[in-house]
Amino acid sequence: MPEQAKTQKIRAYRGFKGPQISNYPKILEEDRRPLTFFQVSELITTRDEEFFLFAKYLLTHSLDTRDGIAYHPSGKIKICLDPEPLLKLNNLSKLEKGALVISKEEYDFLDGEEYAFSEIKNAIFLKESVRKLLLRGEKGMSLGNLVLDYNYLKNPSENILLRNLNLGTKNQGNILDGSLSLNREGGYMIGKLLDTIKKLHIGEKYF
Repeated sequence: MPEQAKTQKIRAYRGFKGPQISNYPKILEEDRRPLTFFQVSELITTRDEEFFLFAKYLLTHSLDTRDGIAYHPSGKIKICLDPEPLLKLNNLSKLEKGALVISKEEYDFLDGEEYAFSEIKNAIFLKESVRKLLLRGEKGMSLGNLVLDYNYLKNPSENILLRNLNLGTKNQGNILDGSLSLNREGGYMIGKLLDTIKKLHIGEKYF
């Protein structure tokens, strides 16, 4: 009888390093989805056993979440929950200054909260409002300051631009950065399996 192939249950979470324009296709190809801010908060506060190694890793490494921020030429922004255009991100996507160019129709369809320029200047209000939005109204981890693409806000493009929200390390106070490039080499995402009963060959890397 031929020896059975050595397989094991695939891990629910896996880390992906590199530019997001490369990471998104890889994550989706494995039937995974990048974690949102709410999912990270839930996994850390409930001390999920399988997520433990990642929780330790995130003490010193920032994380690109699946949530996003859209910048409008009028000066307003929209904090987005699971923006669909980012899921379609790849090496052929149209980028401007490291952000994804989206249409007005795509912007209008984004699920989230819009903030006028006057609200953006109120840092305390903005931080608490964004935190409640990203946590979907649930309790969860604290949030540091929100870093925006101030270059765009001062000199808006003709295009609407979409970036993801990067969660800084706990040691940095959980800063939320909405100014980072989607094609930077230092990106890092965690992909969660849609179907955790799938199997892979032994030897899958965590990070």
